[in-house]
Amino acid sequence: MNFKFKKLKKIKPQYLFILLITGVALLLFSNLYSEIPKEKGEKTDKTESSHCTNDATALESRLAAVVEKISGVTDAEVFVTYENSGIKKHAIDAKDDATTSDESVTVKKETSAVMEKHSSNETPFISEEVMPQVRGVLIVAGGIKSSNIKDEIAEAVSAVLDVPVHKVKVLSAD
Repeated sequence: MNFKFKKLKKIKPQYLFILLITGVALLLFSNLYSEIPKEKGEKTDKTESSHCTNDATALESRLAAVVEKISGVTDAEVFVTYENSGIKKHAIDAKDDATTSDESVTVKKETSAVMEKHSSNETPFISEEVMPQVRGVLIVAGGIKSSNIKDEIAEAVSAVLDVPVHKVKVLSAD
């Protein structure tokens, strides 16, 4: 690579300043576009977090109901902890507009969030949802008399939630 620093010294400071301002403006606009799905502010965030809470509660109650079906097991309670709250990817609509002149091509890119209408309010359309990772599971139930039943319950929960068996704890309420 034969780069000459003399050429770099010949660049006028005005051009460097314009280049710096353009770079800062691009950073600001890119941050603005990345915030589009959150336009509705607190309403959207509350809806999503309550949705995750409802999913967690539903999972716990379903697991408790299944554990109670095991012979002799009664009053099962399940508590699940999570690594994160899951990921929701919002759908983005992108439009490119290219214009050409004699010596240059200008490409203008517009992005906007795809919105869904529910009665009187709009919410961002979720294109992909990744469920949260389970960190651990605690099961407390009555009627568990042998360690064999504890092991069976732990293995079943491990298989259903794809969690290692050592992260599932089964305790007897008796």
